[in-house]
Amino acid sequence: MILQVLWGNSSSASSPLGCIDSADGNDDGLVDPADSIALLRYLFNGATPPPPPFPDCGLDPTVDALECDSFAACP
Repeated sequence: MILQVLWGNSSSASSPLGCIDSADGNDDGLVDPADSIALLRYLFNGATPPPPPFPDCGLDPTVDALECDSFAACP
């Protein structure tokens, strides 16, 4: 679903994700292909890790225009 948001037709909190802010992998306030590139670089090249709340579960502390209608509870 993240790829659908990043590469496809969904750019709002009503996306299949329910929390569009969770798709902002580089925390620049936008959901675009740069998010998937940043995450892939972290996973496979040891680049900079995703911003907080990573590695923990929780809300994004960054104030931006991306919404989060709901998200799964943290374990």
